[in-house]
Amino acid sequence: MSLEAWAAIAEIIGAIAVVVTLAYLAVQIRQNSNAIRSSNATTIHINTQNLAQPPMMDRELGAIILRAVNGEEELSPSERLAANAWFYQFLKSAELAYHSYLNGELDQDYWHATISFYRSYIQTPGLCKYWADRKNAFTPGFQASVEKWMSESSTPVTRADVLYRSKSE
Repeated sequence: MSLEAWAAIAEIIGAIAVVVTLAYLAVQIRQNSNAIRSSNATTIHINTQNLAQPPMMDRELGAIILRAVNGEEELSPSERLAANAWFYQFLKSAELAYHSYLNGELDQDYWHATISFYRSYIQTPGLCKYWADRKNAFTPGFQASVEKWMSESSTPVTRADVLYRSKSE
């Protein structure tokens, strides 16, 4: 075989190797994207569990948060501090989910289920008041979305202040 024939064979083998490498990289990128989405869903789930833990373990704190969610004004300064800390953590958790979704790092179905939960609190009287005072602690895009969610007339799930209302009310 001539040197030119060997060079042609080498070029063909090289081209095949490039195509195989590109196919392999495409599979790896897809698997990495799926792993990122799964990891972000897990993080958001853990954040939601972490929000539920303190009021679940401490009934007094749970009562404070419920009063704050309902917009009750007669909270003491220490109760207001506890409620505001919970509201801040709640909204930062929602903001993380929001940005993960925008960046394509969170599955659309999971996002819609997650935001339904967050909206059930975002539209409550207490969180609306907190938001009016503290919204500048959040990113502009998230601020705009929260404002939109607050102005919508219905939530996908029962609002938290209605869900936890006592039977006597």
